[in-house]
Amino acid sequence: MKLLRTGVDDLPALQACFFASVSVLTAKDYTPEQRRAWVSRGLDHAETWRSKLGSQFGWKAIENETVQGFILLVPQDNLIDWLYVSPAAANSGVATHLLWELERTARTLGMPHLETHASITAQPFFERRGYALVEKEEVDTGSCVLPRALMRKSLQA
Repeated sequence: MKLLRTGVDDLPALQACFFASVSVLTAKDYTPEQRRAWVSRGLDHAETWRSKLGSQFGWKAIENETVQGFILLVPQDNLIDWLYVSPAAANSGVATHLLWELERTARTLGMPHLETHASITAQPFFERRGYALVEKEEVDTGSCVLPRALMRKSLQA
C-alpha cells in the first residue's frame, strides 16, 4: 500500500470510495434512508470536494492502482474532514496509516489538537487512537437526521 497526496484529479475515485464506504460499512449503525441521505449529501457537492482537494492536505491509500481509503486535513480548523475506507480494505490498517500520516503532518504544522465529526461507525476507531468525545451531534439532511460525535485529541506531548 502506498500513501499519496490527493488532488482534484482524484475526485471520481475518492467519491467511489466514499459511496462504497458509506453504503456498506455503516449499515449496522445507520438505516438505508440515512445512508442514502448521507451519500446524496456528499455526492451532490462535487464543487465543494474539488475546492477542498485543491486547497487542503489530503492523502489516499493506493493498492493495485485502486483507492483503498482517503483522509483530509483542514489545518485552519484543526479538523479531520474526511476519513473513508473501501469495504475491501476495512480492518486492514488502511485507516490507521492514513490517520498516522495526517497526525504527523498536523504535529509538523504545530497544531495543538485535532477534531473530527465522527459517525457512529467511526467513533470506536477514533477512541482506540486517543480521541475523546466532546459532544454528540446531529446533522439534519432535510429528509432525516444523522447522528455523529465531535471528538478531539491533543497533539501536545
